[in-house]
Amino acid sequence: MDAGRAYNTFPLMNGQLIPDDYWGLPGIRNAFENTAAVQLHHRALAITTLTAVGAVWAVGRQMPLPRHVKMALSITAAITAAQVGYALCYTAALPSRLCL
Repeated sequence: MDAGRAYNTFPLMNGQLIPDDYWGLPGIRNAFENTAAVQLHHRALAITTLTAVGAVWAVGRQMPLPRHVKMALSITAAITAAQVGYALCYTAALPSRLCL
């Protein structure tokens, strides 16, 4: 399966938020073997992770935490943002002006 190449536009997948072939297989197999379902789940997990890490970082900056803890939060947030940015720039069809 090469789901990343099948739907390489973001945020829409072939012009839709949820593609027509999302329910292509019966039962639980759909979640693991259907290219559209796998790609949508992967995108949802990435967006949720980025949002959660960003929220923890934002709250952590306001708290009276030790310096090394704040540094760890900042490094985690930067690495997470870099991973999502890399995925969008080099696997999704984003305009080159948005990427380095």
